[in-house]
Amino acid sequence: MTQSLDVSRRLSGEALTNFIATISATGGLLFGYDTGIISSALLQIREQFHLDTIGSEIVTSAIILGALIGCLGAGGISDRFGRRRTVMLAAALFLGGTALASAAQGVTVLIVSRLILGLAIGAASQIVPIYIAEISPPNRRGRLVVGFQLAIVSGVTISFLTGYFLRDSSWRIMFGIGMLPALILFVGMGFLPNSPRWLALKGRTDEALAVLRRVRSSEEVAQNELQAIIDNHDEQAPWSELAKPWVRPALIASVGIALLCQLTGINAVCTMLQRSLRMQASDRNLLFSLPLLSVWQWFARRSLVVGLSITGAAGH
Repeated sequence: MTQSLDVSRRLSGEALTNFIATISATGGLLFGYDTGIISSALLQIREQFHLDTIGSEIVTSAIILGALIGCLGAGGISDRFGRRRTVMLAAALFLGGTALASAAQGVTVLIVSRLILGLAIGAASQIVPIYIAEISPPNRRGRLVVGFQLAIVSGVTISFLTGYFLRDSSWRIMFGIGMLPALILFVGMGFLPNSPRWLALKGRTDEALAVLRRVRSSEEVAQNELQAIIDNHDEQAPWSELAKPWVRPALIASVGIALLCQLTGINAVCTMLQRSLRMQASDRNLLFSLPLLSVWQWFARRSLVVGLSITGAAGH
């Protein structure tokens, strides 16, 4: 029964890589959905729990605090236990946080559940792109990793549409729907291979080669990549490396993207959009405005990447 469910065993090469990237990108879908669904659910939560502005902000922002903690802690967990297990841990947190949020009978439990979901989001946002990148061949790595970002925006769009169509239903259902992709991520990751890079860095070269043979086009390509991983083994660099001139363009681009994405206020707009449009527009306008906002969010962030890349290249 287990082997019949393990589709990955019947795939190899590009097909297996696509399957791995698709299952892994479900973490991005959950990222977007759990971040965006509060916009719709908050309309009912405020009334049920008699929340004032401060209370609403705490419920909403708890997920951000959790994400910060999850980001900081995911790297060490991933290095010790592997990318795949860390993503499975994030999926388990998604399941637990969603179940707790759906069943919450008070504000405190709701805040705790949002904090747990934040831990999952932080871990997934850090480790899923790394896992996809380490599994993917160099010539397709960029496209497959970008798929994770597309999954985030898709999750936001789905959350907005879910909130619209379930506007007359319970907010608990809105949260509960998030358990389906979380379950897919958890079960799916259980059948996927470990990162070959992580295996090689742990000295498990035979296992790393076995994985590379499944996800690369030939034995020669797999052997060469394994040797490259071994030859270029990771070493912990001191913080002083960030001050070196050759690192500066990448540092400006990476930190700049993170800062500008937040300074644009897009996350605040997404969070409060439902309430604002409900006060100022009809349901018909609401239905068409939400997907357009998600598309705009995607292109805005993409433009930031391109712009900062040019800036970084010029600085170099």
